[in-house]
Amino acid sequence: MNLQPNIAQLIEDAYQGVPSLDCSGCPGDCCVSPTMTAPEFVRMMHWAHVNYGEEKLTKILQAPSREHFHFADNAFCRFQGETGLCTSYQGRAMACRLHGHEAMRAFASSGTEFCDRGPAGNHALTAEQVDPLVENIRQAIALTGITYAPPYFLLSLNLECWLDFVYHPEWSVHRPTLHSTLQFLQAHIILPVLNPIPTHTTLAGKLNTIDRLFRAIEASEHELAYSLLQELQHDYPSCASYYVEEALAMEPMFQVTPNPVSHQ
Repeated sequence: MNLQPNIAQLIEDAYQGVPSLDCSGCPGDCCVSPTMTAPEFVRMMHWAHVNYGEEKLTKILQAPSREHFHFADNAFCRFQGETGLCTSYQGRAMACRLHGHEAMRAFASSGTEFCDRGPAGNHALTAEQVDPLVENIRQAIALTGITYAPPYFLLSLNLECWLDFVYHPEWSVHRPTLHSTLQFLQAHIILPVLNPIPTHTTLAGKLNTIDRLFRAIEASEHELAYSLLQELQHDYPSCASYYVEEALAMEPMFQVTPNPVSHQ
């Protein structure tokens, strides 16, 4: 089942607003498992199911993740072909489409990687033009019915994490704030049955650590809470940046940091 027409149109309009780049000759060594929102994940999986077919998609999803040789603790995108070319080009997410555009430097956050190869067309998109495209994605999220509430902020995950999340519904059973996300995905995605079900990321461990963090906050165990915040920022690289910004925003809550963990 694909997305509702109004959600799908918002995403398509955003995607069509990104000018194409001429990346001929590029080996694709900048591609990592892309970060995307839940409706974008649905769109990508629908595209993959239609265009790969059940048997090929099963093999792709069952395959182990491949660690990236340029970017430590990142995985290659599983839809990247052996020659480096994207095999899911029409299904790719907004993060993939925006990569390589110089306008994205205006939105830089800590650890962001940029393309320095200057592909043709890389100055065609301005920062001002990016804002309405991202707003389209925000509107699409708002129409999904997904609620985002602490302690879990699954606004966007990388592809590997989304796959783990949807194939492991048991992770959401005792976490009510994740129910709406899982229900949305289960209502809109048809994925192959995998046997055995792989786990490609440390998302389950990260969710457990977030549980511990909020129990520590409720118990006013500030030293433990601070230590867990540091752990969330540094110890779960396979989950991309999930919870990093939230953890950084929460740090000022703890004025006393007796044994801070140094940033790596």
